[in-house]
Amino acid sequence: MSSPSVLIIDDERDVADLTRYVLQRSGFDASAAYSSEDGFAQAQNNHPDVIICDIAMPHFSGIEILRKLKANAATAHIPVILMSGADRFDCAGMFTFLLKPLDATSLLSAIRSALACGKTPSPPSLAT
Repeated sequence: MSSPSVLIIDDERDVADLTRYVLQRSGFDASAAYSSEDGFAQAQNNHPDVIICDIAMPHFSGIEILRKLKANAATAHIPVILMSGADRFDCAGMFTFLLKPLDATSLLSAIRSALACGKTPSPPSLAT
């Protein structure tokens, strides 16, 4: 059985790479996109099990990505976790919100909750 896939979309490479590292160490098949355009294209082409997306990005925001994904029948089912370094945020259609800097425990808990809602198997719990 393959590991659940998680796509991280963040124009801050350090944040995306650190998040990917934490997820890979925890047994997820994690990939990163460093622009809103690339992230949206990867989501459409690869249909990850969960998407973690920054809100504030050049070209189009994480909110716009969320709306486009939810408007497309092929990607509407994918849980999207929005994140930002700003104040807490609420947006229709998102699974949950995480505040940057990301806490590994909260991140893994949010992803496992999203996977449980979608009935996709999660990897075993590993210490991070």
